[in-house]
Amino acid sequence: MVRVMPFRGFRYDSAVVGDWGGVLGPPYDIVDAGQTAALRAASQHQISHIEMASGEAEIARAAQLLQAWRAEGVILREERPAFYLHEHRFMANGQEQTRRAIFGAVELSEWGTAGVMAHERTMPGPKATRTALRSVVGADVSPLMAFVPDAERALAMLIDQAMDVSPSDEAADPTGDRHSLRVIDDPQTVQAIEDAFASQRVYMADGHHRYESALASQDERPGSRRVLMGIVCAADPGLAVGATHRVTQVAAPERLTEQLSHRF
Repeated sequence: MVRVMPFRGFRYDSAVVGDWGGVLGPPYDIVDAGQTAALRAASQHQISHIEMASGEAEIARAAQLLQAWRAEGVILREERPAFYLHEHRFMANGQEQTRRAIFGAVELSEWGTAGVMAHERTMPGPKATRTALRSVVGADVSPLMAFVPDAERALAMLIDQAMDVSPSDEAADPTGDRHSLRVIDDPQTVQAIEDAFASQRVYMADGHHRYESALASQDERPGSRRVLMGIVCAADPGLAVGATHRVTQVAAPERLTEQLSHRF
């Protein structure tokens, strides 16, 4: 169905950046200009310097900055292909939740043709910006989020086993959420994870614009035909996907709530 591959990722070197959690940041579309300025002011290595770039000049500077980080050892490349297990602890409805995701490189394909499923339409403006950023910077700096049914729990069991690996990094991000990252590079485990994904459909939770931007920015560069994605098992109790609020311009049918209650 879908091909999810290990990859040689770039990771921050905590010895250089200091507070690893302080350089983590949210996706581009959930913060405003003031929040972005605060993140950038907090650290010269904050990922928002790249993630939030827009406009030709700013995107060009973001590409130069990423190259500088590589040259200065701010970010280091993994020695061999790996999957990355991300554990995210956050508050929801007054209770702490824990979500675990496998970061992998997903082979790009048109929606629905190879097991990557969409649920919303995209807008041309944000898509153009994300396409330009990916093309010029030459990297995915913001992982998409998706989930797989994993009905047989093959992937969930591998995730449970991978929790025995010591975290490479763990810290709280600027909002107070806690994160830990484990590098899964044992060849046997890597192959087992790849095999577990092979029979799955991937359902996009967040990142439709970034996925379509990745499709539009494929070129001859190695890796451009794959996209960085964090994938969660559907049964993970920490998988919380909220609705996007919409506003209707017409009166709702009188029995709408009653009719919806049969299905929701």
